[in-house]
Amino acid sequence: MKQQEKLFEKFKWIDIEKPDAAGIARLSKEIGLNEKMARLTLDPEYLPKVHFLNNNELFLVFRVIDPKPRQNADSIPELTTKVSFYVRDQLIVSLHRQKLDFLEKIFNESSQSLSQTEFLSELIWQVVQTFDAPLLDLQSKLDQFDEKIFSPTKSKRLVREGYFLKRHSTSFKKVLKFTIDNVVKLTDRGSVNEKRLQESRDYLERLIFYAEDVFENVTSLLNIYISLVSQKTNEASFKTNEVMRVLTVFSLFFLPLNFMAGVYGMNFENMPELKNPNGYYLILSFMLVFSILLFVYVWKKGWLKSSEN
Repeated sequence: MKQQEKLFEKFKWIDIEKPDAAGIARLSKEIGLNEKMARLTLDPEYLPKVHFLNNNELFLVFRVIDPKPRQNADSIPELTTKVSFYVRDQLIVSLHRQKLDFLEKIFNESSQSLSQTEFLSELIWQVVQTFDAPLLDLQSKLDQFDEKIFSPTKSKRLVREGYFLKRHSTSFKKVLKFTIDNVVKLTDRGSVNEKRLQESRDYLERLIFYAEDVFENVTSLLNIYISLVSQKTNEASFKTNEVMRVLTVFSLFFLPLNFMAGVYGMNFENMPELKNPNGYYLILSFMLVFSILLFVYVWKKGWLKSSEN
């Protein structure tokens, strides 16, 4: 567990990286940190929430973009990581499981003259800002996905790409909505700088709009892709059916003729037609008449016409 402190004019900030149960218990004894709330930091799936405790104490749970998500990450615990803030008079404690660059920046660059409410508002603003770049990247991937959908050569991974875009937008949208609920509750409580918090709220609404826009567009593009694939499948099936129809019609003509040819091709001496001097011509005439009658029947049934007509 890594701990660093910074003393401002009116309060103290303690930053805890990679907290463990033993460290949380120690801080609970040393500075009165609410141990039960602090243990929420150890739960990787806990969603953003505001806890109003006794004696003007606050415990805020937010989620920020994971600095190093795994390649196939597609859920809230995989795409984001938690950061919690314990707030009481003259003290702010931040707890997070991973190294977060924006906290390092605040630690090194923040003015010591900031009030506690101004500093907390700045922390929340920086939490919100972590979603900006990933959502812009998601918009860029959506544009590329759009081009691939209507490209003549389609990748077999298109559905998988669309699935990940949809999962990412859903996860971001869910986290952002819980985050804006936190901001609304804090605004109503008046626990932070109202102007800065309003900026965070407005920006969150914009980010939620982007996430919903990506989700809706990906859903529409996936439906279009599935429709295009279904259309191609139907066209291929139609062509196969046409070929089978033509072959069936031709076999209808040749099967009876082959049967007659097979019968009269047998080498029996007692076949009366074999000794008939006009037997050959009679059989050919019968085959011709039969074929003409069969053709007329097939034509009237419309079996020779194209399926499109």
